[in-house]
Amino acid sequence: MRDIVPLNGDQWQLCGLPQSSVLSPGDGLELPTETEWLPARVPGNVRGDLWRLGRIADPHISPQDSDWVDQWMWCYQTRFCAKRAQGERIHLVLEGTDYISWLYLNGRCLSPASGHEGMFSRQSVDITDWLREENTLSVLLQSGDLLADGHRRSGWERLLDRLEPGPPHQQKERFQTTKCQMSFGWGFAPCVRTGGLWDDVYLIRSGDIMIHDLWVKPRQEQGAVSLDVWLEVDTKQAGHGRFRLALSGRTFASEPQEFTFEMALQPGTQVLSWTVPVEDPHLWWPWDRGMPDLYRFVVEAYLPDETLSDVAVESLGLRWIEIKENPGAPPGRGPWPVCVNGEPVYLRGANWVPADILYGEVTGERCGALLQMARDAHMNVLRVWGGGLREKRTFYETCDEMGLLVWQEFPFACAFVTRYPQNAEYLDLAEQETRAMVRALRNHPCLALWCGGNEINPSRHQGLLARIRAVVEQEDGTRPLSPASPYKGDIHNWEVWHGLAPVTRYATSARVDSSQFVSEYGLQSAPVIESLQTFIPPEELWPPGPAWRAHGAQWRALKRYAEPLLGHIAGGEHWAARLDLAAFAEATQRAQAIGLQIGVEHLRRLKGRCSGTLIWQLNEPWPAISWSLVDYYGRPKPAYEAVRRAYSPLLAVLEYPIRRYQAGDRFRGVVWVLNDRSQAYPGCCVEVTLRDAAGEVWESWLHTLGVEPDSVRTTGQVEWELPEGDGWTVVVRLLQGEGVLAENQYDLAFHDAQRFPLLYRVRSWLLGLILGGGQS
Repeated sequence: MRDIVPLNGDQWQLCGLPQSSVLSPGDGLELPTETEWLPARVPGNVRGDLWRLGRIADPHISPQDSDWVDQWMWCYQTRFCAKRAQGERIHLVLEGTDYISWLYLNGRCLSPASGHEGMFSRQSVDITDWLREENTLSVLLQSGDLLADGHRRSGWERLLDRLEPGPPHQQKERFQTTKCQMSFGWGFAPCVRTGGLWDDVYLIRSGDIMIHDLWVKPRQEQGAVSLDVWLEVDTKQAGHGRFRLALSGRTFASEPQEFTFEMALQPGTQVLSWTVPVEDPHLWWPWDRGMPDLYRFVVEAYLPDETLSDVAVESLGLRWIEIKENPGAPPGRGPWPVCVNGEPVYLRGANWVPADILYGEVTGERCGALLQMARDAHMNVLRVWGGGLREKRTFYETCDEMGLLVWQEFPFACAFVTRYPQNAEYLDLAEQETRAMVRALRNHPCLALWCGGNEINPSRHQGLLARIRAVVEQEDGTRPLSPASPYKGDIHNWEVWHGLAPVTRYATSARVDSSQFVSEYGLQSAPVIESLQTFIPPEELWPPGPAWRAHGAQWRALKRYAEPLLGHIAGGEHWAARLDLAAFAEATQRAQAIGLQIGVEHLRRLKGRCSGTLIWQLNEPWPAISWSLVDYYGRPKPAYEAVRRAYSPLLAVLEYPIRRYQAGDRFRGVVWVLNDRSQAYPGCCVEVTLRDAAGEVWESWLHTLGVEPDSVRTTGQVEWELPEGDGWTVVVRLLQGEGVLAENQYDLAFHDAQRFPLLYRVRSWLLGLILGGGQS
């Protein structure tokens, strides 16, 4: 029977090696006698280990202080005992090495001479014949400066790199790798080119028949549900094997279903396939549409003498994902919306970026806490952004259990002008990593959509996208694939923030109104003061010092969007002296919250034409002034609460002109009721009240209605003359009996009268052309 032996933990050691001391990494491993071995942790990161030992400063505070790490090769080493029983086979598995690696067992190289390149492809090696009772496993790693030779890129491509927009500190060597692109520097992350064993390491003990991969694909025909099962097995001896398949409810009670098959096996690797029926199927749904029911699927492999040789277990959800044409969309705008089990689902979510610049350090508990915050904010989808990762298994397992959909991008990002290499060597590497990602994730019901990459030009990446498309069709074929984001109907809306347009533009842009999906938009804000004090030196907190900009602050836009909430701020470099830290931080936070509320509510009112909204971004990988809703320390910003209200599946909203209001003005607003659930809510009442700063009600409006499932509708209009005073807010509540189903509020003091600069309008239009069918 299969036995998993984890090699994770603190029993590892780490040493650094000058490149000149490792002449031929593919030969047997001989390390210099003066090598210093340091305690290490797996999964982890070289910088994480050095930081814990006090050898470098905290990379989250002073990342540049550890740049020297990139000039060395690094070796991880551990020892383990493995007494092998008669007939037993043992495989070594590494789920993620960063970035080029060589494996050694007892000094013997198990890797090709050139090493294994790629972060996302699993390495699995049969080590049965090379085991001793006591063993030494070594992993030699090459990353950082040692990846910068650029041999895969043409001179023309390197020339175009100079024209490629991006943060000043971003390093263009990223284009020749499939390494996490964020680690080369981004607007919300420093340049920290990681290295390490960032995912699980373990041994698999089995009999002669060893299961390499199990893929279970649900199928529905004429109301009947069945499972197409593919099993990749490896055996050293020819003969017959017996395979027992068992299906049972994991999150619900059900009668187990069992199936047995006899198969002839040949030495080597082979793929077996069967189709089995599912009785009384329980479907998996996103949390706001039903229950995310999961099955447990087990395959047992028996030798001819009935000895259990190996076992594979998968969690399984029965659901079908497709993207249907929207008959109301303009021609050429692309196929939306996403349908789950035949029902259109309005997607409310955010972009997910790696939870740490040292992503090997992210634990399941930390990942789960962030996912719970997404779920608590009424999100039903997360976009795993293409500059990031294939996340660890626990991320997808948690999304399966929570009923959170996942939009998964491949590791390619932001190639507007230049492009990723088109030579065969690079395309082979991209295909290897893409295939590994698909095979690792395809059994997860949460995974709804593949995407070729973030903001890459499809017309300039035809060769790369053709490889990706072929892999997805071969290895999955059950989910849609979008070539890129944005692409035909899906837009990234950066008129606000990067374009300095007023936040009211979120609700007045014809480009947004004609889109079918908006997968990026947002505003920066400062985190709460407690977090700022953790990573900004006291002497630089206020007035703002260089550490603000080093941690991502984009001063021109921060100041511009804070102004409507602060009144006039004097220009010049000493403008901050007129304020204090608390006032400025609060203004940026309120601007972010109000802007996102305007954007979300407008896109939700377009339900039927627009199929979803993804805020940039849920989280951040280091302490920063960024677009995140939740800061690095897990503390939510005020925008998190605004989004939580605006993303409620059942919601009442007020659409009104956002301008300066004074006593005596006529205030008019249209009341909308939105329902993303598949259930009706009869006997409801919408209540709209005008309240002063003390919360006293001055005006009130009521309307009774029944809320239909999957609906969006206007329910009437309020019109009042504003009384004397200030601090006016409008509160909108949806009631049913004595219960409050949803509550929303609007600050009438907020207005943003600044213009959308012409230069930025032109820039936005040009970026749309460059992206080749998408829109920036």
